[in-house]
Amino acid sequence: MIAKRLLSLGHQSIAMISGVVSHNERAKYRLKGITAQLLESGIELSSERIIEQPFTIEGGRAGLRIAMELNPKPTAIVCSTDLTCIGALAEARSKGIDVPKELSVSGFDDIEFAAAYVPALTTVRVATSKIGISSANNIVALIEGRPLARRERIQIELVVRDSTAPRP
Repeated sequence: MIAKRLLSLGHQSIAMISGVVSHNERAKYRLKGITAQLLESGIELSSERIIEQPFTIEGGRAGLRIAMELNPKPTAIVCSTDLTCIGALAEARSKGIDVPKELSVSGFDDIEFAAAYVPALTTVRVATSKIGISSANNIVALIEGRPLARRERIQIELVVRDSTAPRP
């Protein structure tokens, strides 16, 4: 979803600030989705362009510093969470990088602050309340010895705001 959006804006040099994949299922699935979308368009996300960092503001800042050392520099960065994205945006600002004119940055989750941040974050909205309810129901089922509910797909939606633009 977000990868296709960035490709439609002309971005070819893309990096991802991901969570630590070996320790986090959410990071693993988000990375898998992004790499699959890019591969559909003939772009392989090399291991050096997958920057594993904690899901924190500082993780986003550190990830942006690493990404901007890549050759060629990315014109777009996908962050695994909005919190990481906010860190990447703060670091870009401190380095004088104009988002989105020089670099597009996007996140996941559509946290409340995503719309209020400047620039407002382009993000993937995830129905986190539905995930929480489903998880709670499964915990109760486990405690009561009932079978778990079948896995259900959670709806996601691309929310386009101000942190992405056509490739410079």
